[in-house]
Amino acid sequence: MTRLQAAAAALALGGSVLAAGGCAHIANVTPPSAPPSSLASGSSPTPVPTGSALCANSTRDPNATIVISIDPDFAATSTSDGTVFGYAEYDPTGSSPPSTAAQAVPATTSDLIVFANYDPGTVTHSAVGFIGVSSFPPEPYPFPSSAASPVASAISNAPWSTGPLESFGNTSATICYSQTFSVPGTGTFFFGDDPLYNGPSSFRGVITVSQ
Repeated sequence: MTRLQAAAAALALGGSVLAAGGCAHIANVTPPSAPPSSLASGSSPTPVPTGSALCANSTRDPNATIVISIDPDFAATSTSDGTVFGYAEYDPTGSSPPSTAAQAVPATTSDLIVFANYDPGTVTHSAVGFIGVSSFPPEPYPFPSSAASPVASAISNAPWSTGPLESFGNTSATICYSQTFSVPGTGTFFFGDDPLYNGPSSFRGVITVSQ
């Protein structure tokens, strides 16, 4: 049983999740134009300052139909929309095995989406929408100051952000979830981790929404 499966199973049973020992190994990702065939282990980025206030939601919205996990164990993957890293859909019940690689996440306009920080280290993560783009923007990307807090409740062409989500490596006993997002319109929505999109690992994801 993998760490994600064990954690999801514990949550499904109403239990707590204890952080795995050791530090997370972040994969070094080459620019999207040349996705690597294999990933070398590198050092973890400097943790973002965290605190208990960064985990406002320690329980998952039961109405959520898609949970997107943020974890450095999700290796970089080349997709038709560019290279993604660190984000993948997973089954919080533990009945389906978690992905070993990042994914472009498919969704429909009837879905409700939440993000969860599953990093076993002490690294804070987020998901912030890139507005008015048709691909991942060049680095360094100047995230707006508003992205440092939860913004909006819809994934759309308007600004949206989970704000910083504390890792369960810090809280030791719970998974930190974002607010719940609706997906009211079809399209391809690119997002990244503020500030780790601009780091050596470049956490980045994409959601493709169909009717």
